[in-house]
Amino acid sequence: MRNLKADLNRYSYGSDKSFVKLMFISFTKLGFWAVVNYRCSTYFRKKTKTVKVFYYPILLITSITRLIVEILTGISISYHSNIGPGILIAHFSNVIIGDGVEIGANATLHQGVTIGVSGRDEKRGVPSIGDDFFAGANAVIAGKIKVGNKVAVSANSFVYCDIEDNSVVSSSVLKVINKNGTDHV
Repeated sequence: MRNLKADLNRYSYGSDKSFVKLMFISFTKLGFWAVVNYRCSTYFRKKTKTVKVFYYPILLITSITRLIVEILTGISISYHSNIGPGILIAHFSNVIIGDGVEIGANATLHQGVTIGVSGRDEKRGVPSIGDDFFAGANAVIAGKIKVGNKVAVSANSFVYCDIEDNSVVSSSVLKVINKNGTDHV
C-alpha cells in the first residue's frame, strides 16, 4: 500500500497541494482509478492467499472490480504484473498491461499503450521495464525484452528488442508508398 502513496504523489504533477486536494484531483483521473484497483486488489489477494475461506471471495470481488474498472476506464492492468511505485497513467483509455509484465518505479503511460506478450518458442515472453519509463500515445512494448532505466518510447512506436538505459526510441518512420492519392484506397 506504500506504492499507492507514491502513485498518488505522481498525480500532483509536482505542485504543492494539500493531501485532501490531491485526493480530490486524483479521483477525478480515470487512470488513477485503475491504479487504485490494481494496488488494492493485489494487496488483498496476497494477504488472504493462505486463508482459503477469505481468498476465494476476494478473488471473486477483485475480478468483478477489475471488470468494472476496465469498462469504465478502458484500462486493463493484470493482477499478475509487477508494477513499482509511482505509476502515472496520464491519459486514460486503451491501456493494457499484461500478465507477468514488470515495470519499475515512476513509469508514465499515455493513452493506447500496450505492454505485453509476444514472440514464439524460447523468445516468447513479456517485457521487463526499468525505472523512470515513459511511453507516448499508442506505443507497444512487447516480447521477452529488457527495457532499461530512463527510457522514453515515442508515440506510435513498436518496441520488440532490448533497449539500453537513458535511451529515447522511435520506430515510426514516415514513408510514401505510392503517389496514387485517394483514387485506389
